[in-house]
Amino acid sequence: MDKGNDGVEKPQSTNTRSKKPPSTDTRSNMPQSTDSKSKDPQSTDSKTKKPPFTDSKANKPPSTDAKSKKPPPTDSKSNKPQSTDSKSKKPQSTVPTLKKSQATDPKMKKSQSTISESAPQYEEFNRDLLPRRIYATDRYPVKGRINSYSKPEYLLDLVEALEGTEDLAYIRGSCFGPLFDLPVRKASLSGKLVHQMLCRAVHTWKRYEIWFVFGGQPFRFSLREFGLLTGLPCGKSPKAKRIIKAQTSADPSKPYWKTLISETENVVSIKEIVGWLKRDKRLPEKERMPSWRRRRLALVVIVEGILLCNNNPVRASTEVVEMVRDLEQFEKYPWGRESFQLTLRMVKVSSKVKSLQKLRSKLDQSHTATHGFTLAFQLMILKAIPAFERFLPNPDDERTFTDPSVIELTPCKTFHNSNIMDTEKNGNIQIDPIMVSDDSSYNAVNKLWTDEVDDPSVVYLRRG
Repeated sequence: MDKGNDGVEKPQSTNTRSKKPPSTDTRSNMPQSTDSKSKDPQSTDSKTKKPPFTDSKANKPPSTDAKSKKPPPTDSKSNKPQSTDSKSKKPQSTVPTLKKSQATDPKMKKSQSTISESAPQYEEFNRDLLPRRIYATDRYPVKGRINSYSKPEYLLDLVEALEGTEDLAYIRGSCFGPLFDLPVRKASLSGKLVHQMLCRAVHTWKRYEIWFVFGGQPFRFSLREFGLLTGLPCGKSPKAKRIIKAQTSADPSKPYWKTLISETENVVSIKEIVGWLKRDKRLPEKERMPSWRRRRLALVVIVEGILLCNNNPVRASTEVVEMVRDLEQFEKYPWGRESFQLTLRMVKVSSKVKSLQKLRSKLDQSHTATHGFTLAFQLMILKAIPAFERFLPNPDDERTFTDPSVIELTPCKTFHNSNIMDTEKNGNIQIDPIMVSDDSSYNAVNKLWTDEVDDPSVVYLRRG
């Protein structure tokens, strides 16, 4: 990180042979006045210098454009900068003098422009401008791990229960299809790995982002990354009135719950619904449930049992059941955005976790409960830090959830505090702060938040 001059050097001697050239401004390439009595507004003392962030919306440092600076005092006759030494005729500037022919040369002008543009934006590094770590380095909880309510293994159950039916083809072609293409090798959640990375997060005022610092390198988890990793729809949410209408039966006496789930039972777990579908697979063709019901029950399992998961045990909700009545509108709903919000709210300061102290208390527990699609964190970690993949079993396994040979997800128990710390201390790790992808379909989703806030500390973190 470049450091700029904090003040203006005063001449030590009036002898022109020993006098040092006056300091120059790296943006304007003009000599600064060394006259202590000068009232030039650009000459400031380092003790009174303001932090580089003045506009949180623009996220720009204070303007140092050469056009806005006043030139040093000049002699009215010679139109040259005045020397602080009465015997000296010319200031010894570090700026090269150009001949008239060179001044009009486009190559020389381009060279001068490059010198000005490459000047550092921040004159000196200031740790106080960085976001605050949740835990100090090397002071992370030792025994914690994540307890996720989400069950990606339900995808295997659905493939088994719907195999050979048009319902499986329909779901694979729906907005939830990309979930079935996830590699099973990376889909077995390591509660230890995700927990340790969450402890390496920093506290910012961003509502819909989490920034991690691993090995001194920051990287972001936002809706864009969530969409790229899952392939789920993350577009703009419908208006509240439309959502309420979709979740409410037009006839209160005939809620869709009684048609799809049960006329007698008011509470049904997702595990029970999965059991219904698997038993139905073993029944004679004439006794099996109709396709319209099987298809909708499978969608309820995906949304409630894998993506939302905001209670334990995870149950079907009357709202989602009512929404699945209209399959076309159900697929248009931005389930990725909904899942992302639930995924974040339990692991950062939010409406559920009111303060940084409460977040620490939560992560200090032996098991930290999470909502939403927690597996997205692990997919993000493995994408940002490929060195972790060496701890996964079966390095040549490229199977997905649709492979009939995959019967279950093998528990991932290969990550420990020791190999996570060893990976962090590896100086060869290079992490992109923003995920690099050729897929541009999610580039604008972060701009759809109407209540997101700017945080200068995040800008300062990224520039490092």
